[in-house]
Amino acid sequence: MKAKIGLLLLTPALFLLNSHITAQAKLLPSSDFYYTGHITPKSYRGTWYNKDRQVGLSKIVIKKNAYKVFRREHGKWYIDSNLTGKKLFVYRWKSDHHKWYGFYAYNEDDLSFYRKVSKKYKGKKLPALYFVNNDTYYHSLKVASQKISN
Repeated sequence: MKAKIGLLLLTPALFLLNSHITAQAKLLPSSDFYYTGHITPKSYRGTWYNKDRQVGLSKIVIKKNAYKVFRREHGKWYIDSNLTGKKLFVYRWKSDHHKWYGFYAYNEDDLSFYRKVSKKYKGKKLPALYFVNNDTYYHSLKVASQKISN
């Protein structure tokens, strides 16, 4: 009897979770949208820097089970987003032969994806993360600070 009651209580919860993931997938223009788990891709890991005119200096720290976004104000780094462990949801989206990865909390529904690119700087190709809103993040703070003129 207890097993039947437990199953009856669990069924609506599973339905709601499935409908949430389906709703997330419908936000994107492509059907090539996948939930990949809580682990970030190896090539995306590290510290990435960006500087733009509106926000100023920002950095992203991506570890195996963590995604953190910082902004710099008055000489100190302040955290904007901190997703770790089971709170981090990693999604993959294939669009126009590119693989994009998004790092989200459970209920987040904005379109913020990154893809790995190579950018030329002083004759050398450097790895960079291209954000869906045209921001580019670099491993070097020096390179990110000089790219604001573009």
